[in-house]
Amino acid sequence: MKVKDLIKQLESVKNLDAEITLLGNVGHPEDEETDLYFDIVEVWDDGDESITLFVGLSDETLEEISKQQKEI
Repeated sequence: MKVKDLIKQLESVKNLDAEITLLGNVGHPEDEETDLYFDIVEVWDDGDESITLFVGLSDETLEEISKQQKEI
């Protein structure tokens, strides 16, 4: 994805005060049980050719995932 395409999509959002949810999934994308809500976001400007949009999970979120896995 190009930066300009991401910006264009974000500019189409009506409520600019809305929270952004970064959602990923492990396994089957339609299985809500394996959804991951990323809560760390950083933009790394790698240079002229690319940027990296880094998403991650906080320690608290990882602990919650670990607890859920132990319950299964």
